[in-house]
Amino acid sequence: MTDPSPELRRAMRRGAGWQPDDTTPTAQVDVARLLARVRQGARRRRLRHGVAGIVGLVAVMVVVTVAVPTLVAREATPVADGAPITQARAFDVAATGDTVWVAVRGRCGGDTCRALARSSDGGASWAFEVTEVNADDPAALPASARRLAMAPNATDRWAWTRDAIAATHDGGHSWTAIDLPTSDPLRGVSAGAAEVIAVTARTVAVTQVGTDTWRQVDVPLKGTEALSASFAGADTLGAVVHAGGTPTGLLVGSRDGFERVDLPCPWTAGAVRAGTNGDLLWVACLGADRTVLASSPDGTRWSTAELPGIASRAVLVVRPDDVILAGAGSSFRVVATQLSPDGEPAAEPPHSEPLPTGAGGFRDGASGRAAWLAGNEGQLLARTSTGWERVPID
Repeated sequence: MTDPSPELRRAMRRGAGWQPDDTTPTAQVDVARLLARVRQGARRRRLRHGVAGIVGLVAVMVVVTVAVPTLVAREATPVADGAPITQARAFDVAATGDTVWVAVRGRCGGDTCRALARSSDGGASWAFEVTEVNADDPAALPASARRLAMAPNATDRWAWTRDAIAATHDGGHSWTAIDLPTSDPLRGVSAGAAEVIAVTARTVAVTQVGTDTWRQVDVPLKGTEALSASFAGADTLGAVVHAGGTPTGLLVGSRDGFERVDLPCPWTAGAVRAGTNGDLLWVACLGADRTVLASSPDGTRWSTAELPGIASRAVLVVRPDDVILAGAGSSFRVVATQLSPDGEPAAEPPHSEPLPTGAGGFRDGASGRAAWLAGNEGQLLARTSTGWERVPID
């Protein structure tokens, strides 16, 4: 019997199929045995290559793990309300007490999705509502929502984007789409204890917490002035006024009307952040060379403190007992009493607190039991008793 193996090997090297020649007694070829030998050799080759590949892969994994930290380590979970998502990146944060809500974008299975991450224990654990899943449900959170506002209670929340706003009055179990008095793009939505404010470039709308009946309020704007942001605290509502890119004042009031407040900012200020805890107005005048942090009980008697220049992508978080001003790489904290009441030195001047390495600018901040920051790079930071730390959303 002619051994077909040499001819078979030559044919395989040439890339051709093997055929026996005329002298080969084909009826006596044990095809099953021949194929078994081929498969056995292939298994040995795969085993050798697999061992080498595993060693190489482990080396690569070690390098990647050290060089590129990941936000979330778990595998993707099928899309479902309450289920975690992976690679969650924060866009906005709202908080009251230990309740924290974060608008995030991440991976749901193999797809990119937007979701609302909710924690009732100060960020120790999270549940997720994936907005795309409920996009066709009129009682669900709108898929486009990327910004949040939260009243200091257990039930009333708002999710909004430039073109839409929705409200929940049962802690997020159901949502209602809101028709505002104007269709202009939204620039801010903020909630106090009693009322909620929504601002566009030229209009202000207000409603009571717990209701969806919004009405437009006349505001004293001049010429080309426009509104750029909103703020709220306790029973006070407000908005920041700009003209030609320069901050020019504040509007402060309630649904009964707004008054204009002049800013304590130097002409070099490139941006303004404002907030209130109901007792004091706080303003951060942000500039490249210096930042002015100011407080006033009524907007007519400002006291100020000068800080090193903080980038325009900074946020001001006004809480009942302290105030946080945070920008790229640095944050300052002050006790929430007027910086220099009646001209007297402040009892505790602003002092710097380091942020985690690599923290960039911030999209927004929130006041709960902890102070919260949503970063430009998608990170979520919380200020605890030991300082600032990153909080994973998983």
